[in-house]
Amino acid sequence: MLESNRQKTVSLHLQKFPNTQDYQIGIFKKGFESLKNVEINLNEFQFSCEFLVKREGKSAFGKLYYEPTVFIGTTKISIENKLELAFLGVLLEQIQKNFPAKGLIVNKNGLQQSVEISRFKKQIKTIIFEIQEFDKTPPKLILNKHCSACQFQKHCREQAIKEDNLSLLNRVTGKQISKLEKKGIFTVKQLSFIYKPRRKGKRTKNPPSLYKPELQALAIRTEKIYIQKLPSFERKQVEIFLDIEGLPDDSFYYLFGFLIVEDNIQTYKQFWADTPKDEEEIWREAIRLIESFPESPIFHYGSFEPSTFEKLSKRYQTNIEAIKNRFVNVNTFIYGKIYFPTYSNGLKDLGAFLGVKWTNEKASGLQSIVWRNRWEEGQESYKNELLTYNREDCLALKILTDELTRIQTTASASNDVDFVNEPKKLASEIGERIHNQFNSILNFAHFDYDKKKINFNQESEKQPKQKRIGVTFKPSKITKRVVLPPQEFCNIHTEGKLVQTTKEVRKIIADINFSENGVRKSVIEYVSVKSYCKLCKRTKGNDFFKGHSIYGHNLKAWILYQRIALQLSYYKVEESLEALFGKDVSCSSSYGNFTMYMSNFHIETENKIISKLLESPSIHADETTINIRGVNQYVWVFTTDKHVVFRLSPNREATLAQEFLKDYQGVVISDFFPAYDSLDCPQQKCWVHLIRDLNNGLWNSPFDKEFENFVSEVRNLIVPIIQSVHKYGLKKRHLAKHQKQVDRFYRKHINNKFYKSENCNLFQKRFIRYQVSLFNFINHNGVNWQNNTAERALRHICTQRKISGTFFESLAPHYLRLVGIMQTCRFQGKSFWKFLLSKEKDIDQFGKRKRKS
Repeated sequence: MLESNRQKTVSLHLQKFPNTQDYQIGIFKKGFESLKNVEINLNEFQFSCEFLVKREGKSAFGKLYYEPTVFIGTTKISIENKLELAFLGVLLEQIQKNFPAKGLIVNKNGLQQSVEISRFKKQIKTIIFEIQEFDKTPPKLILNKHCSACQFQKHCREQAIKEDNLSLLNRVTGKQISKLEKKGIFTVKQLSFIYKPRRKGKRTKNPPSLYKPELQALAIRTEKIYIQKLPSFERKQVEIFLDIEGLPDDSFYYLFGFLIVEDNIQTYKQFWADTPKDEEEIWREAIRLIESFPESPIFHYGSFEPSTFEKLSKRYQTNIEAIKNRFVNVNTFIYGKIYFPTYSNGLKDLGAFLGVKWTNEKASGLQSIVWRNRWEEGQESYKNELLTYNREDCLALKILTDELTRIQTTASASNDVDFVNEPKKLASEIGERIHNQFNSILNFAHFDYDKKKINFNQESEKQPKQKRIGVTFKPSKITKRVVLPPQEFCNIHTEGKLVQTTKEVRKIIADINFSENGVRKSVIEYVSVKSYCKLCKRTKGNDFFKGHSIYGHNLKAWILYQRIALQLSYYKVEESLEALFGKDVSCSSSYGNFTMYMSNFHIETENKIISKLLESPSIHADETTINIRGVNQYVWVFTTDKHVVFRLSPNREATLAQEFLKDYQGVVISDFFPAYDSLDCPQQKCWVHLIRDLNNGLWNSPFDKEFENFVSEVRNLIVPIIQSVHKYGLKKRHLAKHQKQVDRFYRKHINNKFYKSENCNLFQKRFIRYQVSLFNFINHNGVNWQNNTAERALRHICTQRKISGTFFESLAPHYLRLVGIMQTCRFQGKSFWKFLLSKEKDIDQFGKRKRKS
């Protein structure tokens, strides 16, 4: 069918070029505008192209070269079509000694599209290399999505079933298979034994239902249905089951099938379109049918039906908002939630498991396109095949929906259904009683069972629950009394003095005084009298009493130092506070206020750190996650060896880094996270991350000799460079000498090099992508080759993350500001505690000796 469409396209296209010449030996140099039916035997390949177009440029034929053209029998261009064009380009390069950068693809409607095939050159050469190696090592059998269009599908599937091949599981990819094979898992049966239920996280409210291939394998081995989450949907007296057939490439939908079930009576309605002109008519009829059952849910399988309705509603200006709300995708109740003992969640596999049989064994979505095209060619019998196939799909959907309803209502009692996290335990009536009695004994053995359940001493008095003390201050003794003068002038009306009253105002502030010999508690009482404003008609106290906490700066600094720098828990800080103050002070609920106070006090400090950062020749950047009330957010760090700044972002997108570094002209040192690639400044990638990945790859593949040789070459390149750094430091004049070795490494081991090893190909791509940013440090002064400085800055937060578990959203930015100041002090070898105590706001100037005047 596709071939006939393609041949028609070729004929129509050639009619547009009447002067096209047939290929013959020596015709290339004559410079004809276009050539057709080009067949050339090369050493290992056959170059066969139906149409070549002349272009101006240098080649073996003089000042001209040719570009290939590919004809396809569909309207949409696939990646395979582009690779076919690139393959012709590679072979054409052998003939004319010039690789054509572009080529043409002509679809079945005659529309042309120019494709830049130079970007597929390396990929197609790798594929050619793999094919050439088939004689030495036959390719591994892996079933994939292209099997449905392959003539060897049946043979390969039979072989896969015989081997119990992992690729039988529809959603297992080639990469996943490679990872499993490294663990010694080669069959579906072996995979079924590695499933272990995981405990649900305490803070995870609605965990996503992820597909687990090992659970699918377990269902196949045990021939049971496993439930991760019970289906939950409501059945109605009247229900509609929908299936649509169409030609997606042409965006033409020619068959709407409805199975209407009313009081267990089934009725089929099908609307057929002979041509695209009839599409609107059957669309209107389908809408009228649905609207005649306004309360009925519309069951479908997958996203094809809703997307079709969306497209056609726009095409024919139809309001379907009410209908869209009635769609029920049955697949959403299965994917990652219910595992049937089948190789896939396709309707055909699930229907076959439930006993549904299709009249034609070859029936499938792809086969329906073939049948439709054959019907259009005049073979009338295929219309009946399509109507039957559509009707049987609707019936299979109905049976599958009934099965989900059965699981929903009888899962706990059915022997063929089991739960993933809590497998059912079977026992006889006597065994059940024994289990219950033993469980009672085990519960009784708990150390606090008597406190919760049983009170043997009925006469003992119940101890009253201790109430947690909030922010309190109960001073045992006032250490100092300060009398403040009354307010003389009103803050609003300054023209007259205030009238002094006899009404006193008092405030007690608890603080700590530190000296060389020790720590002393300070409880100061401030006393003043209020004054009266005749204009405001209000009494006013001294401005000192406004905004002052009952705790002093030193006490807040001491508490935050223990909490942030020493990473003590709230309870440990409370204990040390009680050791100093006795029962006088309890400020467990004031830590948040202390954090915000100290953070706001040091906004200027952070701004000075940022200005110093942006003046430096290089900045290290990294990010890590923290938990904000059950939701993961990201902490970004920007640092040098002297200054550190943290920023909080709700996601891992590069927006925050781009905003922070928008005017920065230095070099950013980072790991290989792709978000950094969007920064508009020079970059240096961390070699520690790369070496770590190479090392892990070598550990995971100890017998991959090709990869072992590749890693050896990388080692031979980087070790002399690091030795130069160790000997001379990060100086361009010494490191730039290694550029020749870098260029030689790329010529011999990276550029146009073909590897069989998957690991080699993976790292080869990384070396190509980051060719400049991996070696920026040898062309700059003072730019480091690793990003350990950023990881060192983040280490404190990672430790606190383990201690705290979660953070509060309102306090997190304030906490990060103080941690940034603390790490800046640490990097400069200065005391964070003394800096907080000093009330200074410039860390760079803090600690410097002042000259005597």
